[in-house]
Amino acid sequence: MSEDYVIEWDKNFADDLNVVANVFLSHNPTLWPTIFSQLSTQPEIFEDEDEDEYGLQDVLDCSGGDLGNNEL
Repeated sequence: MSEDYVIEWDKNFADDLNVVANVFLSHNPTLWPTIFSQLSTQPEIFEDEDEDEYGLQDVLDCSGGDLGNNEL
């Protein structure tokens, strides 16, 4: 199932996201590498609401990039 997913990151976007993540998640700096590692190795766990610890199912389902603040 993992072969169905192609994850491509824009370097500038990833850098900006890292800055924001460090501000909001400064108490746990290892969270993002954990999320990305799980996403790249087991993307199917983010399809199951019971296993989606980080609430990323809504982010992955967002095709237009227009998530509201209440979903982030």
